[in-house]
Amino acid sequence: MSDKKVLYFISFFSFIITISAQNYNAKNLNLKTSNYVIHTTVDYNNQKLNSTCELTLTNPSNETISTIPLLLYRLLKVNSITDENGNPLSFTQRIVAFNDWEVYQVNFIEINLDNPIRKNDYKKITINYSGHLLGYTETGMSYVKDNISPEFTILRPDCNAYPSLGYPSFKINGTALEHFNYTVHVTVPDSLVVANGGKLIAKTEVNGLATYSYKNIKPAWRIDLAIANYKIIQDGDIKIFHFPQDANNAQRILKATHQTIDLYSQWFGKLNNSAKFSIIEIPDNWGSQADVTSIIQAAAAFKNSEHHYELYHEISHLWNVKSKDDYSPRWNEGLAMFLQYLTADILEEKHLLHEKTNAYISRIKDSEKYKKVALIDYGKEGVSGYSYTTGMVMFHVLYNIVGADEFNSLIKKYYEKYTNTSATTIEFMNLANDLTSIDLTTFFKDWIYTSHYVEVIKNYASIDRLSNYYSK
Repeated sequence: MSDKKVLYFISFFSFIITISAQNYNAKNLNLKTSNYVIHTTVDYNNQKLNSTCELTLTNPSNETISTIPLLLYRLLKVNSITDENGNPLSFTQRIVAFNDWEVYQVNFIEINLDNPIRKNDYKKITINYSGHLLGYTETGMSYVKDNISPEFTILRPDCNAYPSLGYPSFKINGTALEHFNYTVHVTVPDSLVVANGGKLIAKTEVNGLATYSYKNIKPAWRIDLAIANYKIIQDGDIKIFHFPQDANNAQRILKATHQTIDLYSQWFGKLNNSAKFSIIEIPDNWGSQADVTSIIQAAAAFKNSEHHYELYHEISHLWNVKSKDDYSPRWNEGLAMFLQYLTADILEEKHLLHEKTNAYISRIKDSEKYKKVALIDYGKEGVSGYSYTTGMVMFHVLYNIVGADEFNSLIKKYYEKYTNTSATTIEFMNLANDLTSIDLTTFFKDWIYTSHYVEVIKNYASIDRLSNYYSK
């Protein structure tokens, strides 16, 4: 039996022994992660990770915590866990399904502490783990194809490639978006390059292996490590990791990036602190994503300028404010969808914005699902993906009724006021009402507090008609 077939057998077997979904709703995720230190060796011969992760956990709650819950990919096994003094800690690990998505399986680890973590105290733990990655395509997350291959490897939270705080419940974990510091050391064959959005602090080569060491530039909410035969170009604060065959395309991406940052800086003000960030090319259909100092960008945007709107989308996220909502509805994705098409119309003289908005309006009008949940409850109800559609239309209408100057001023003031802290959806709405010349009470009631916008769309089924309706 080939190695690949063995891995698929392991994956299938792990599915068979999966413990049925349990109810974790009574749990609270009271701990926070303040720092990661990860040492990972990628063993391509055996398609395996061998890793050690040191986590610094803090307790900001009033509870005394004696159990640490962690999530890891289902084929990664914890070998040992120790405290800051090297003493072994008692733990259990088992393959479980999420209680609110039963096809999604993880290795759920619970660490039992003899010395509980008291309020405002912290704990350092070191986790040694190893195993394989085979993605999550069977869950419906078709973009999570993560595996260990010299052609392309990515280690990221989407595949739980490193341990993180959490329970097997999206509802519980949705309240716990963290921002932390990290240092990562990744060892690979010296023919490959490790890409990350942090600062490269060291690269060492020994016996045909290279170790890349990165440190975060700003507090991050995710760690993405992409490994391939990358080439690198850099211009000022922008670094691009690209596949060798896309050298010319990478130059176009660099130019488009500068143009987009200049445009957004005019609209929303300069980025706070360092504007250094990296764009990392990944294969198509592997899921583009943005962190505070990096963009992992599907190859389509490199190969075809018709897909540059995907780049505009991710760059716009650099001006996002951290959500303070208990369950984030992720309306920032709707804002990014609106901005990507607006930017394409301006920089490339496209005529996409009206066309795409009207297509989303038709989708909302023809579907029953949108009227079941108000946007403010998208995170709580686990449907925050609706924000890409509803949010896009909402922001286009808002842009039309208040005008470009007031809209840009709102996003700018929101970013300036809350970029160093965080804010709720309600704080965004309050600021909008303070800064704009039109009363937005009814608008926000329809689009955020309720799903009444669905009924409005049935009567005014185009962006122009919707904008006229709310301008009255």
